[in-house]
Amino acid sequence: MFFLKKYLSFFVGLAIIALIVIIWLETSKITGDVSVVGPNGAAMTLSGAHVNLYKATEEQEQRLSAALADLQQQNEREKAANSRVFPAESTDNSIRSTLAGYNNLSDTKHCFALEKVVDEIRQSAIRKETTDSQGHFGFRALPGHYFLEIVSQQNGQYIVFVEQVDPKWHTYFKLTEPTCRYSLTN
Repeated sequence: MFFLKKYLSFFVGLAIIALIVIIWLETSKITGDVSVVGPNGAAMTLSGAHVNLYKATEEQEQRLSAALADLQQQNEREKAANSRVFPAESTDNSIRSTLAGYNNLSDTKHCFALEKVVDEIRQSAIRKETTDSQGHFGFRALPGHYFLEIVSQQNGQYIVFVEQVDPKWHTYFKLTEPTCRYSLTN
């Protein structure tokens, strides 16, 4: 009984510390699955894609979010202008092919502009890994402001996802719409 009274506060303190560590480990998970619609219309997982987690300040987070939205709008405006010049509903294969080429050029410019925007936080990469054969990835990170970048060159496509991450409990991403994508072949 004397032993229990003497060391009870020590064991209670140790249990509280263990509980804090377990809760922290559970609250710091960032996981997800990455897939895209392939050329044949079926979903394909991005196995072997490079996944980077970047720590960002609140200012960087705001600047990057605004820049990403601006780039997306600019790309959509360029594609709309392309479709006014080369109608997609045309029965002429050469017109549809030309439209596809111009849209790929717009997507390529969008991806290069995106690379320039993400360069601002590239030196702050805190975790790097690759997706597994099912396109799954996972990180542990302290709570904070992050950006997740996933890059793949699969099936003649250059595909990039850039997502803002503010981990709370267990942050899970099901990514299917890339931030930018273009064909590496003609």
